[in-house]
Amino acid sequence: MKPLANGDTGGQLAAASSLMSSPLVDHVEVIPMSTTMPSSPPPPFAVRLGSAARRLATFTRLLPSADVALIFASSGLSVVEKGLMGVIASACGRGAVLRFSTGAIADECERSRLMRWWMSRVVESCHGIVAQGPFWVRFFEAFPGGRGKVVEILNAIPLIDRERIARRGAPGKRIVYVGWVYRPKGVFDALDALEKVLRRVPDATLTLIGGGRDEAELRAAAAQKGIAAHVDCKGWLPKEEVFEHLLRSDVFFLPSHAEGLPNAMLEAMSAALPVVATRVGAIEDVVTPGRAGFVTAVGDTDAMADALCTLLEDPALARAMGDAGRRQIEQNHTIDVVWPRFAAILERAARAAGRDVSVDLPEAAGAG
Repeated sequence: MKPLANGDTGGQLAAASSLMSSPLVDHVEVIPMSTTMPSSPPPPFAVRLGSAARRLATFTRLLPSADVALIFASSGLSVVEKGLMGVIASACGRGAVLRFSTGAIADECERSRLMRWWMSRVVESCHGIVAQGPFWVRFFEAFPGGRGKVVEILNAIPLIDRERIARRGAPGKRIVYVGWVYRPKGVFDALDALEKVLRRVPDATLTLIGGGRDEAELRAAAAQKGIAAHVDCKGWLPKEEVFEHLLRSDVFFLPSHAEGLPNAMLEAMSAALPVVATRVGAIEDVVTPGRAGFVTAVGDTDAMADALCTLLEDPALARAMGDAGRRQIEQNHTIDVVWPRFAAILERAARAAGRDVSVDLPEAAGAG
């Protein structure tokens, strides 16, 4: 489970790594198998297909040693590969639990009847589906065979110390984005919104942390709009540096077109930052509008700009929303809350497959 060469880990790897460093490994024996993408942008399709075939062979070889397979899946080819792993595990009499961590899968199923058929087959075959919030619970339960298998388990993230938050400097006009720099993440919408923000808040700035295939085009677009001096592209940074930028910012901005439940947003909430994000995936399940931030429609840069200006112009409101978001993270998104729920669904899936296993869990493990 290694990060990409550029230092990015991604949501799946972050989730898997947090489980591997949690008390879960003291209660169950874990056989890790990495399926991390070797590069970004991804390698050619033929190379990816060959890598997937090798991973499937390794998975099949390891499977007899396991009672249950916990499989982290994304979208596109990942759904085919990881879904096949789940089908194989179930056919071999092992428990199969899939955790999907992408917002693209809903659109893919809507656009492609073949993908929707495959997802239906995967959901029917597996013994458990981990969903990242109520939106995704409804999505997976809508498939035949899904009802009763879907369990909501929210993402776990490391908490930023409250003492560090208390040492945060005076409010400014600093907006921060963390994530891939490419169109589906809404980064060009972010530029359009910033252009409108600057008419009301002329000293506002936007810091983008991350990289991707559209970074050069984004820089050119900022220059063309005449706002390049207000846009700072940092590239991928070590996690600790990301936290430092969050603590120096005033608003977290995520105008994405599709999401599962973004860890970057949760980390910003851990830093007591108010959020301006789009109404996709499980975002609105976490960012209650008017409480921890504001949620807009995808592409509505007027609403985004209004929300950003409201928070930049009213530091007291921004602080109150940031505090509310921090409390949500403490209550629902720590690893101590999350790992027992994974242990519980793993045990349930193994038993559903006829494996005689039991796990000694904290009393609250069955919650959620």
